[in-house]
Amino acid sequence: MRVSKNFILPEFVPRDMYEAHGDKCIHLIDDRIIHIAQLLRDEFGVMVCNTWHNFSARNESEIKYRGWRPWDHKSAKFSAHKFGRAIDLVSPKRDVQEMREHIIEHHKEKFSMIRRIENKVGWLHVDVANTMTDELIVFNP
Repeated sequence: MRVSKNFILPEFVPRDMYEAHGDKCIHLIDDRIIHIAQLLRDEFGVMVCNTWHNFSARNESEIKYRGWRPWDHKSAKFSAHKFGRAIDLVSPKRDVQEMREHIIEHHKEKFSMIRRIENKVGWLHVDVANTMTDELIVFNP
């Protein structure tokens, strides 16, 4: 299922969930995250989320937890990923710190839908967790 100009639903959910429930998995993803993923793609070029759908068989190198995560996943108990409100992206062509700085610098005019951004990690984590503020929260792992 195509969910935006450049993204398909399997990029936002793990293989097991998609194989069990197919396109019904759209209900797990906050539509703001899909919008943000496309906005970042338009701004920075190719962005990669989950890659499991590129492999016909299960593969050790498949990436499957950069979008929605199940409740039993080892991440933080109330991770925005577990509510479908977070995404981790990488770019094969852009430096993650430069993208992060660009988002922070232009938050109000271009990226105001993003509520939190993670610092000091090798990927671009953005989310729409309820922060009770319009300000961008930069947090460390």
